[in-house]
Amino acid sequence: MVRRTRKIYALRNNRTGKFYVGSTVHFEDRIQDHIRALRRGAHPVPLMQAEYDAFGDDYSYFLLEELPDEIDRAKREYYWMTVFNSRDPEHGYNYRDKAKPVDLGTLFMEHKIPPKADVLGVTVDDLLREDSNG
Repeated sequence: MVRRTRKIYALRNNRTGKFYVGSTVHFEDRIQDHIRALRRGAHPVPLMQAEYDAFGDDYSYFLLEELPDEIDRAKREYYWMTVFNSRDPEHGYNYRDKAKPVDLGTLFMEHKIPPKADVLGVTVDDLLREDSNG
């Protein structure tokens, strides 16, 4: 049986600095799904679609984590939504998300995951700094 590693990813609108966080087993395919939906005018997140229509295709895509089976995907996805504040429409596109809040301190203890994880060689602080300068 082929094991499919779950991945947490983010899209950043480089014009607005807003983030969208999601999860998938097929990172490249999922990014293409977002791009196709935006280009067709059919993205399920209305604010992301409206800003795409206004500002064009200026997005960056990040693979944030590959998750072992024992890690709860929903908790980690919520963690990254919290890091990027993407559940607030002023900062992101996850405002319709149904993820339940988790105690982030407990999450770090449970899984020994540091609050400042590296993202493909770029620190979260660097991503957020680019966000505030945009």
